[in-house]
Amino acid sequence: MASSELAALKGIIFNATDAINKPRREPQMVSQMVSGFPSALSHAEEGSSKQRNRTRVEILVNILDVAHDGALKTHIMYKANLSHRQLERYMTFLESNGLLRAVWGLSSRKLRYQVTEKGINFLSEYSRLSNYFSEKSL
Repeated sequence: MASSELAALKGIIFNATDAINKPRREPQMVSQMVSGFPSALSHAEEGSSKQRNRTRVEILVNILDVAHDGALKTHIMYKANLSHRQLERYMTFLESNGLLRAVWGLSSRKLRYQVTEKGINFLSEYSRLSNYFSEKSL
């Protein structure tokens, strides 16, 4: 991969957060949202396992993985676990950066989305970097 292509892919990764800038609401405990709620609920919440949210780059990778062999928009939405509004924002970003393209299906006459060569390079670089960091312990 040429250094200019690698630099462009790095730029996409670092600019994804800015391009898909969505204000995030800080999560609140249920007991904080409803005043006078029994304090036993807050103890149950503290004991539950915490799941971290996906990063924007992880969501981009999920979309590209689903669309690798071509997929309908609804299939991408469900398999990447996104709302329609979120999907529109991410797909606009991916298409405008040349990582995803829309193609009309010949037999089904439906719009399908496929990963471009640039998108495949992005996925391989992301995989390489994530494998590198998973091997390193902090």
